[in-house]
Amino acid sequence: MKKKRIALMIFSKSMGGAEGVVIEMIRHIDYKQFDLFLITNDEIQAFFFPYLKKNRIFSIGRIFYLSKSVFVNKIIFKLCITLNINIQKILIDKRVQKLVNFIKMNQIRLIHSHLELDMYMLSKVKRKLGNQVRIIFTMHGSLSLAAGDIHLCVLKNKQIIDALTSYDYYTSACQFFINILKDYISIRNKYEIIVNGINFSNIESVLKISKKNSEVVQIIYLGGERYLKGPDILLKALNFLVHQYQIRNFHLNILRDLSKNSHIFKRARQYNIEQYISYVGYIPFPKHLEYIHDSDIFVLPSRTEGIANSLMEAIGLEKAIVATDVGGTSEIVIDEHNGLLSSTDPQQLAIKLKQLISSKNLRTFFSKNNKAIKPKFDWNMIMRKYEKIYKQSRNK
Repeated sequence: MKKKRIALMIFSKSMGGAEGVVIEMIRHIDYKQFDLFLITNDEIQAFFFPYLKKNRIFSIGRIFYLSKSVFVNKIIFKLCITLNINIQKILIDKRVQKLVNFIKMNQIRLIHSHLELDMYMLSKVKRKLGNQVRIIFTMHGSLSLAAGDIHLCVLKNKQIIDALTSYDYYTSACQFFINILKDYISIRNKYEIIVNGINFSNIESVLKISKKNSEVVQIIYLGGERYLKGPDILLKALNFLVHQYQIRNFHLNILRDLSKNSHIFKRARQYNIEQYISYVGYIPFPKHLEYIHDSDIFVLPSRTEGIANSLMEAIGLEKAIVATDVGGTSEIVIDEHNGLLSSTDPQQLAIKLKQLISSKNLRTFFSKNNKAIKPKFDWNMIMRKYEKIYKQSRNK
């Protein structure tokens, strides 16, 4: 049987949720049916080397950090801001033909895009190649199209919408993003909801490790100081916990590097809650799973969210969850079944945390329910759903 030649495509500055999804797709695709390529950029291509042969990875070059010097990159960034130059868009526009040549040379007939800039570039390719190539886009974020969204995209809304209209099919991990898409373009029945999976090989190896015992309830937060992840909401909630509700038998571990003058440090001092917090810093994948495993509560206080990879990992590790009811989170966390949902109001978040900290039985109940639901997030099952789309799209 002749294999179908397809490519995954992703451009970004560094590793994150969408990049992790692409890695899992590379790991779980059926290589008996598909001949897989990856189209990416210089800044992140090395992350994929352990998972795909180098001769199957095509980079369009640098598009985010044009120099290996941090100092030079800062100068370039400031110049682009001052002169109102969209350097990423300019670089991509210049390299479209280079990508077209690669696609033709390797006879790739289907390409699956994942983020803003690769989505834009692939739409340009589609306009050159037409029906010679079919293109699919997975919406991992709102692309600044949601009302009140402050996430900064490289492209203007009109450019994003124009690019999106070129696609043959769409997927998302949650209905929330599909609904945003429907507000701007007609997608009729050309989409499917496919949840993000759980890497069970990593999860099961961590679950074999004995959990560290602690006299206080351990809470873990993985969002660092990013505004959209709601660290200020969380710290205000802790302020209410300690000083209003007199709940002090907990400890919060914050993962990710924080800047020297981070607002998190300032708020912790301001609220006099420093003794309840540990700043763990950056923990490489998959070592961070051990920190989730050692926690009692996973907290996700985001202002906006799709389906966070860290949330899926917490479910895989059978954690009790407290999360803000934003974006697609409520499509995975059922309130009072496998976790507690809160508004983004810090006092309500504090009440939900108080409820879980105060009840070991409730934490155990949520843990058991997450253990029960996690098998449906097996990446082997989820990849079969993508493969079905690839086959249908390829044969049209």
